[in-house]
Amino acid sequence: MLGASGRAPSIYASVSNDKPTLSHVQWLNDRGSEVRTMRTLPLRMIIADKKVAVLPLNLADGMDGLLIYRAASVVTGLQALFELTWNAATPLGLTMPKNGVALTADQRALLEQLALGRTYPELSQATGKSVRTIGRKVSTLMKLLDAETLFEAAYKAVKRNWI
Repeated sequence: MLGASGRAPSIYASVSNDKPTLSHVQWLNDRGSEVRTMRTLPLRMIIADKKVAVLPLNLADGMDGLLIYRAASVVTGLQALFELTWNAATPLGLTMPKNGVALTADQRALLEQLALGRTYPELSQATGKSVRTIGRKVSTLMKLLDAETLFEAAYKAVKRNWI
């Protein structure tokens, strides 16, 4: 089916306007996941643990079969492609604070707990996530806030009305 412009309708537009999809994306965001979207993808792929890459055998028809790569050079190159694509994509279904930075509900809750002085082990126990995962999430937030300490991160989050 072609649109009035002679081009196929944009999948991007249909995803960002589809209520069931947006509801599912919000459900994922509320649980700490982040979903991004873009108009076109260079390649469909799955990368597991930065060690295995799965690609379609036929780029036009993903049902023809799969290729599984374990060679570090191939997986590293595909991981770099993923990172470039991810960074260029638009967050989908996230709340937008006044400064335009997208936060998930999980990130907002984590910031609130940090502002209350909770430790990583306390946050780990409360959320059921590992201390390492908590540390990674806090590191991401600190980069977003351009903060060097947890105190500074909490201060900046409050000042920016993030919490």
